[in-house]
Amino acid sequence: MMSDHDIEEIVMTKKTIAEEILEAVEKKSGYSEVAESIRASVEEDEAPARVSEEPPREISIEEGAGVDPATGVGYIIKKFSEVFGFDCSKHSDIPDHAVKIWDDGFPGVPEVADWYIPDKKVLGEISMAYHAGLIANLVGPTGAGKNQDLEYFCSVMKIPYTRIEMNEEVAMDKVFGKTDITDGDTVFSPGLFPRSMKLPGIVVVDEFSRGPAYAMMMFQRPFDRREFVAYESKAEDILLKPHPDWQIFLTDNTLGNGDDMDLYVASNVQDSALINRVEMVIHKDYMGRPDERKIISKLSPEMGTEQVAGLAKFSYLMHQGFKKRQIRSAFSPRNLKSVCTLYNRGMSLQAAVFYNFISRCSESEQSDVKESWRAVFGGDV
Repeated sequence: MMSDHDIEEIVMTKKTIAEEILEAVEKKSGYSEVAESIRASVEEDEAPARVSEEPPREISIEEGAGVDPATGVGYIIKKFSEVFGFDCSKHSDIPDHAVKIWDDGFPGVPEVADWYIPDKKVLGEISMAYHAGLIANLVGPTGAGKNQDLEYFCSVMKIPYTRIEMNEEVAMDKVFGKTDITDGDTVFSPGLFPRSMKLPGIVVVDEFSRGPAYAMMMFQRPFDRREFVAYESKAEDILLKPHPDWQIFLTDNTLGNGDDMDLYVASNVQDSALINRVEMVIHKDYMGRPDERKIISKLSPEMGTEQVAGLAKFSYLMHQGFKKRQIRSAFSPRNLKSVCTLYNRGMSLQAAVFYNFISRCSESEQSDVKESWRAVFGGDV
């Protein structure tokens, strides 16, 4: 049996050959059906393989409707594959499963830009963790779209999305709450975290490993599915019980064990007892070139085919350079959006990339970035 390394080498070889043929086709005849066919083949090869050879087990899914007794809001139960138009079981170890879509009425449901293309495999993993009630850590490089995928999921489920950004100077009162003296009594004013617990939804602890130990310890009881401890008048303890369809997600650049690549110097080594409470780890990488081409075409429909393909290839090279520590500046979907905005305003593509991305790179980075630009477009930027 071939090893994972052997399989990866074969896929990468086929991908490289396909890309070379694609470039030759585009130079000769422009964007064509042949080029699109090659792109589809490459995209299929980029699809992640299963963790195991055994296919996901089929489970019984009963579709239906109901009303939440806690909020009085209605919901429907459908199959993930029907809602997202994607059968996870064909591309991953995640089986098709039931999802709960709520009626309109909750505050804090995010609106997702129509240009964004989510990773449907990751959406399946997010959905599995959420509907199974598991605490998941969504791990990936800066700018890969971790929070965008979570927002997209919440927008489809019509549930609130609360994002808590962690850092060394996190404001404890804003996150967890504070006590005030009112008319001689001690009154607890809940922060973002306990307020989010009242409704179905997802609360995201963003940049999890950047949180200081004293702040992270506050999450231990909710991680154990115990009530959050607050205070009411006369300083008596009260326990805040979360809604059954409320769930914690973490997003991070590392797994909480520190950064051995020196890309995320603000990362802290988290307590192993806290890390052990994470029940599912989801890995999110940068989106592939086919999806980035689609995004660019959506954002700048007047951009030429060669420029679209070139910008997607430049973006891919920046992703690889960042992951290999050749550059320290990440190129994300936000950069693509900004570059396309400048291009739509009449700026040349070279100038748009320079003002948005290259100008914020260090001098040592700029030589590598400019060399990548020349390799793609054949001219200076």
